[in-house]
Order: sequence, then C-alpha cells, then structure tokens
Amino acid sequence: MRFTVSDDVKSHESLLDELEHFRLRVAEMEKARQQADEYEAALKKAEESERRFSAHLSELVKVANELSATGSTDELCRRAIELARERLGFDRIGIWFLEPGSEDMLKGTWGVDGSGGLRDERTWRAYVFPDSPEHRVLRSREPLTFMGEAPVLDFEGRVVGKADQILAAIWDGHKAIGYVSMDNRVTGEPITTHQSEVLRLFGSSLGYLFTKQKVEEEREKLILKLQEALVQVKMLGGLLPICASCKKIRDDKGYWNQLEEYIETRSEAEFSHGLCPECAKKLYPDLYAKVHPQKNGA
Repeated sequence: MRFTVSDDVKSHESLLDELEHFRLRVAEMEKARQQADEYEAALKKAEESERRFSAHLSELVKVANELSATGSTDELCRRAIELARERLGFDRIGIWFLEPGSEDMLKGTWGVDGSGGLRDERTWRAYVFPDSPEHRVLRSREPLTFMGEAPVLDFEGRVVGKADQILAAIWDGHKAIGYVSMDNRVTGEPITTHQSEVLRLFGSSLGYLFTKQKVEEEREKLILKLQEALVQVKMLGGLLPICASCKKIRDDKGYWNQLEEYIETRSEAEFSHGLCPECAKKLYPDLYAKVHPQKNGA
C-alpha cells in the first residue's frame, strides 16, 4: 500500500481534532464537577443555616418560657439581655421603651457594653427624631429595620465606633411600645437573614411578656392600695372613747388626742375648719345678724 503526504497530514489533523475534542470534554467534565461541588457546598451551607435557624427557634421558645417566670418588668429586661447573648447567639443587644405618655422619648433598660458584658442602661434617655429608623419602627411602618453600618453611640451620645445595626419592634398587641436594637460590634460577623427573623420574633415575644408583667404589677399595686385602705378603715372602726365635753379621743396607749389629729394620723383625710350656723350665731351674734338679716330674731 502506498501512502501519500496528503494522507499523513489528514491523519495527523484528525488526531489533533480528536485530542482537542477530548481536551474540551475533560474541561467540561472538570467544570461540571466543580459546579457540582459548589452546589453541594451551597446545599450543605443552606442545610446548616436551616438547622441553626431551627435550633434558634427552638431556643427562642425555651427563652420565652424562662422569661415568663420573671417577677418584674425590670428583671424581665435584664434576663432577656442575658439569654439573648447566651442562648440566641446575638452579639450586642439593647432594649428600649417609650416613656409613658410620650411618643418621642425613649428610656433604656439593660444592654450590652463594648466588651460584651451586661450593662445597666435604666438611666439612659434618647429622643426619637422624625423619619429616623427608630421613628419608623415605633410608628409600625417597619417592624424590622436593617440600618446597615451606622455609628455606635455611648450613653453621652458620643460616637465610639461603627457596626451593622438592626431594630425590631416590641409590640403590646396593638402598637409598638419600644424596640430591641442589635449590632455586631463585638464579633464583626455579618448579621444574617435568619438572625434578623429571630430578632423580630424575640421582639414580639418580649412585647407580650412585658405587657403581661406590666398588667400584673399594676394589679399588685392596686391590691396593695386596697389593703392599705382596708387597714385604715379598720383602724377607724369599732368603738372610739371620746370625751363628752372637749370631744378628744383616747388612743390605744391611753393618750387623749384632738379629734382632727386622731383621724388625720389614721387616714388620708384632712380637716379645714369653719363654723356651723348655730355656733356662728352664738359666738358672733352681731356679725351673724348683718350677714343673715332675714334670720335675725328667728
């Protein structure tokens, strides 16, 4: 058999084509493998994120149950900050409420300082500026507001750094009565979507528990006032030894007290003195006759 140069060239070119095709197939397979690895990694990341979110939701239920056992609104807020850090994985968090009867003045409760420790913020006050993120949250226009990187202020209003910040409304069932603030100043880790959702649910739970505790405190105050009033009534009840002449009253220790003094020390009553018509006519007959001429001689 005889081969020509042309046949050899064609055979060589065919081999090169096959090699190039094989190289492209290998590249495609490598790319497909990399994409598969990326998809698998993304899927694992999503599954891990969902698992962590589910775990945080489970912890949120436990936290709410533990907070429901607190004995006062102050203890509720303090414990909420501790549990939010320990069990819900929040970085820095603070709880603020509107002053009673005010729509633009906030009062602090408890929070987290720059090093991650618990901080008493009950003496802190802050004004809510119109169209601010705080204002939008409190007006229920944005129950959850991500502020992005924003200045972090201390209790004197001085900027001490920057951090990603987010606000979640605290609801009483009808309106926002305050908000929970959270930032990542301590760790610097990005705030995730799941963290934001947990914070929103945390704010709602806190609002329900705070309102419930507030009603309970008001009820206890009312009961205490009623008990004190009952004691006063009992102290003024029964037979009172009173002088038939000067009208002084004898107390439990045997001392004689003026009627006014005795009652004032045992009740909230106060006396203002005057004269009845009979005494006025008896003590000041001339003046009485001028003031009541029609009754003169009656």
